[in-house]
This record gives sequence, structure tokens and C-alpha cells, in this order.
Amino acid sequence: MNIKSLVARHRSVAVFTLIAALLLAVSFSQDFTSHAQKLVLRSKGLDTDVIKGVMVPLSGAITGRVFQDYNSNGLYDTASGLNSIDTGVANVTVTAYDQGGASAGFTVTDSAGNYSLNTSGIGPYRVEFTNVPNGFTTSARSRDSVSGAAATDSGSTEQFVPDGATANVNLALNRPEEYCQNNPSLVASRMVEGAQNGTYAANPVLWDFPYNAGTAYTDATVANYDSPSTHTLSVPASASGTVFSLAYSKLARRLYAASQFKRHAGFGPGKNGTYNDADDAGAVYEVNPSTSAVTNVFTVPNATTNSHDVLDYPSDNGNTGWDAVGKTSLGGLDISADESRLFVMNLQDRKLYALDPSTG
Repeated sequence: MNIKSLVARHRSVAVFTLIAALLLAVSFSQDFTSHAQKLVLRSKGLDTDVIKGVMVPLSGAITGRVFQDYNSNGLYDTASGLNSIDTGVANVTVTAYDQGGASAGFTVTDSAGNYSLNTSGIGPYRVEFTNVPNGFTTSARSRDSVSGAAATDSGSTEQFVPDGATANVNLALNRPEEYCQNNPSLVASRMVEGAQNGTYAANPVLWDFPYNAGTAYTDATVANYDSPSTHTLSVPASASGTVFSLAYSKLARRLYAASQFKRHAGFGPGKNGTYNDADDAGAVYEVNPSTSAVTNVFTVPNATTNSHDVLDYPSDNGNTGWDAVGKTSLGGLDISADESRLFVMNLQDRKLYALDPSTG
């Protein structure tokens, strides 16, 4: 073998070795292309088998909405009728972090809960929602927390998007005490004249009806204003007497109704179960909405004045009865957010009382 042949052979080996090294380098680079990078490339219609190990900077705005989800279904509901109408939550901070964990920009939601975040760096991004107002918790999720979806959908407080051109990165929040199902039942108090154990004792003083009940008032027919004509909750005058202020415990599923002094409409039986006793003016009645039964009666201290003329409700003590309105019996009634206290206003001594609803 001559010198020229030997040199040619060595050159061939060197070229082959170089080609093999280049192929290995390309393969090595492809193996270290992250799954997230491949998702980004594919989402842009790029073939990762052709563009191997290349991360392309992507730009645009990440947009979305933070809203109060009243019925906790994870969807942004705006339709009237059976649906609760959700509202935006302002001043929630929205921050994007790049694949290295560095902040790529932040913003806050506006008064309608909307935001638009222009990102820097290279995607994909982790979007984080912070500075949630006190009292709010995260509501249900209607979709996975990867990429944007429909305008009504929502994800979690941390979501992942492929790049900065992603819409509908939304978050649903909820206040437990303000939860409201679709088409809730409403309760109203009614007045029954005279003695509550008299002629009209069977007439209801508490009624419930669906939120979407009723029809448009076009004439004076009963069908247009007495709808529905039947009620799940119907408490007769004989059970509670004249009441006005109402409160509801979601945990115990109990309705509370406070006695009220109203001329020509008497008090109920109070805690003693007899009419025209000293405790009738300060009675708070606990009602089971499923059965309409009074399950307990609370007595507010120092609300003992009964200015009714129980023998003559049509005149009802003249000026004495007139002057007692708003100055005797009970006023406002409410339950605390944790439902541990029932607050009631005593109009007679002008003091606010806190009752334990578990005992009375």
C-alpha cells in the first residue's frame, strides 16, 4: 500500500468520525428538548422532528378574568332567570413565570375582574393568582389548569400556558356565606289581623316561593299575582304570630323569624306556648323549612311590653298602640357568617343581643 492510499484512508475515517459526532450531538440535543418545549412547538404547527432542540421565543398577551362564582359551578354565569349572575373581582394580582422560574411580568384585575398581561422571556409560562381578597376561597374548577379554554371556564390559582398569546386564563372565587344556588327559594313574612289564635289563626304568616316565580302583571286577575298558589313553607299565624325580620342558617337548615309589634296584628304564643304572655313580644321562632314546624323559640331579655289591646284589635289601644310601633318588641335579625351567633335588635331597651342558635 502506497503513501497516497494510506492518507486517503485516514481522511475517510476522520470524515466518518466527524459525521458520527454531529449526528450524536443532534440526537443528544433532541433528547434534551423538554416536553413543554415540544408542546409549544406543536401548538404553533411546528414539527419537533424537524426543529430539534430549538426553543422559539413567543410573544403576546395572557388574558382572562377573575370572578365571584355565586353558585360554585366553576363557570362564569351571566344569564338571568335560573342562573346566579356572577361578578368580577378587582385587585387580584396575576403573575407569569417563565420556564426558569423568573417573573415574566405581572398585573392586577380591573373593576370588572379582567386583566391583560404582556409577558417577557420565553414560554411556556406558569400563571399564578395571588392577593385574593379576604373572605374569598377558590371555587370549583370547570377545566384543567393547562392552556386557556372557553370564556366561561375557570382553572386553579396556578395555571400553565404555552405562550404569551393565550386567552381565557380565568379564576373562579367564592364567598361561602354568599353562596346561592340557581333559582333559590325566597321567604316573605305576611300579616294576619287580630288575635293570632282567633278567626284567622290558620292563615300563613310565612311563605316561600321560587326566585323565578310569578308572571308579568298585565291585569288584576289572580293568575298574574298569586303565583305560585302553593308553597312548601307555610307557617300559620297560630304558630308564630306577627313576625318580620328573618335569618337563615345554611348549616342547620333552619329559618329564624323575629316577633314584631304591628298595630291590629297580635303576637304569637312565645316560648310558654300561651298568648299574651310577657315573653311574646321578645320571641324569636326557629322554623324547619321542610316541614313548616316551629322547632324552638328564643326569648330576648327585656322585650316584655305588649301594647296591644287584646280585646279590641280594630282600635288597638289608640295612641298607645300607635306610639309602640318601632319602640317595642324586636327589630332587625341576622346570623353571623360562621352561624355561631344570632343577632337581634331589642327595640324596647335599644340593645343588640347575641343568641346561641344551638341552644336558644
